[in-house]
Amino acid sequence: MFLNSCIYLAVLILHRIDLFYFMARGKDNDPGEHIQIMLKKVGQRIKELREAKGEPNYEKFAFKHDINRTQLWRYENGEDLHFSSLLKVLKALDVSLTDFFKEGFGQLE
Repeated sequence: MFLNSCIYLAVLILHRIDLFYFMARGKDNDPGEHIQIMLKKVGQRIKELREAKGEPNYEKFAFKHDINRTQLWRYENGEDLHFSSLLKVLKALDVSLTDFFKEGFGQLE
């Protein structure tokens, strides 16, 4: 069972990395601009989920879940983050990777 979960997670991660690659390429082949757009979307989604959990204050949420408050603020404002940091925030939000990426990431503008 554990091995199946690991394989599923690996496939999911590879799919998301592939998705980010193609989304970052975008229409005009300027990867920097599209990466910034995606990071903003990730930040907006983190903030949206935090507030939906009844946590209007990012500092209190960060303290409660042992997340650096400055880093959480940066993530929510679209700054780059490590994948491990995203996983830690999603665990605090009690949200899976699949659920996190279900909304707001489907269509490129």
